[in-house]
Amino acid sequence: MRNWCARHPIGFMALYLVFYLACFAFLEKSILVPDLWVHCRLDDLIPFCKYAIVPYYMWFAWIPFTLFYILWRAPRADFWRVCLPLFAGMTLSLLFYLIVPNGLSLRPRSVPGTDIFAQAVRALYRSDTPTNVCPSIHVFNSATLMLAYYRCSCFDAPRRRWMRPAAA
Repeated sequence: MRNWCARHPIGFMALYLVFYLACFAFLEKSILVPDLWVHCRLDDLIPFCKYAIVPYYMWFAWIPFTLFYILWRAPRADFWRVCLPLFAGMTLSLLFYLIVPNGLSLRPRSVPGTDIFAQAVRALYRSDTPTNVCPSIHVFNSATLMLAYYRCSCFDAPRRRWMRPAAA
């Protein structure tokens, strides 16, 4: 299996994606009321901003873009140095959600407006519950990929150095 994964990194990523999405969907359907609500007073000071949906959705493209870019441009060792901790952390997060079901109660009662941003937020709220939030896979993946941008040799070239601050 290890040899197959080494020869087929895209296949490995595809298999992990299927595994991850199946596990996440199971958790989303089975954990309807979390055992632990994550909240602090600072949360109450965060204003709702429907425009934040744009970077939220962009994050979902940034992850595969970065992985494919590193696979294409960097030495294979750099790809595995990013991919394995990324997938391990995501899997450990899923296990933690199973053991300690948790959630956030930050969503507004209604999202005002009929513009595309408000519609996108409402669509997200319909499909993604506010459960399974701590540890944050978004934060973990972002931090892991930022380390990759600074550690992978493919971003050392003068024509690619702009990608580091752009990703930040």
